[in-house]
Amino acid sequence: MTKYLLIFRQQYSENTPEYGHGDFPDQIDYLSAVVEADTLRKAQNAVKKIYPVKFGGMFSPMLIETTSEYAHLYTGPADKRLSPERQARHEKCRTAL
Repeated sequence: MTKYLLIFRQQYSENTPEYGHGDFPDQIDYLSAVVEADTLRKAQNAVKKIYPVKFGGMFSPMLIETTSEYAHLYTGPADKRLSPERQARHEKCRTAL
């Protein structure tokens, strides 16, 4: 069984020149779930039982293996700009690893 990370993305922007007065928001990735499955397709089905998401397309959530070379990018502490609910979800998933 392989562990998979479900990664959602939240936009963050302020009405300042740094963010183009709201035109260029930052994309903040955060962990939303950790599932175990034999294949990627089975992991997608497991995630669909937790969240009503669709995979595929430009704005769909990401599902990556914990053994992936990019997994370390998402397993750090939660970004403080995330909402408190999403920070808590991220930290809960980090403890499940």
